[in-house]
Amino acid sequence: MNQTKLAAASERELWDEWNAAGGPQYPRDEVVRFFLRRYPDKHARQKARVLDLGCGGGVHTLFLAEQGFETFACDISPEGVQTTKRRLAAKNLHAETIVSPLETLDLPTASLDAILSVGVLECTLPGVAETAMPKIAKLLRSGGAGLFVFASDKDYRVGSESNKYVRRGFTENEVRSIFAASFAELDINRVIRTEQNQSIALNEWMVSAFVK
Repeated sequence: MNQTKLAAASERELWDEWNAAGGPQYPRDEVVRFFLRRYPDKHARQKARVLDLGCGGGVHTLFLAEQGFETFACDISPEGVQTTKRRLAAKNLHAETIVSPLETLDLPTASLDAILSVGVLECTLPGVAETAMPKIAKLLRSGGAGLFVFASDKDYRVGSESNKYVRRGFTENEVRSIFAASFAELDINRVIRTEQNQSIALNEWMVSAFVK
């Protein structure tokens, strides 16, 4: 087996391990606000094709399907995709699911109205986010938008020996460099939450990215 295949197999095993532990049980507030503000009308949701990019165990896929979106979900982890399918089936909901890393995702150009990615970019290996973003942006139709939530360089998980999943945090300059070339408009904000009596801080970027 060559080095590329070995690396891919290692990544799948890592994320299968993480997804087997259960993962999040509720959608992020930021995700709920973004999609229900952008699509307040349920009939508009039924016409919108949305991708949960790096779906993990499917908590956001489930939210999107419940709200009536035509939903797609992908993850590098077969375990995560199977968990997503089980969650959907338990509520008699449907989404198209794909086992794939984000950098090799094979979907038609201009086939989506929105893309969601939560807690994914900080878990990628060096260079993956930079290489993948132009391809990801091209999946959106004219007027489409993406919501990306991921760790900043100030997040407590970055560099932590106890967290093998978060590989990197992004500076603001890196964020602008990754997104600006692929999207016509950016809305870049931070989400900061302290835990353990304010001894640690989750410090994330929340990027809303729009194509023309």
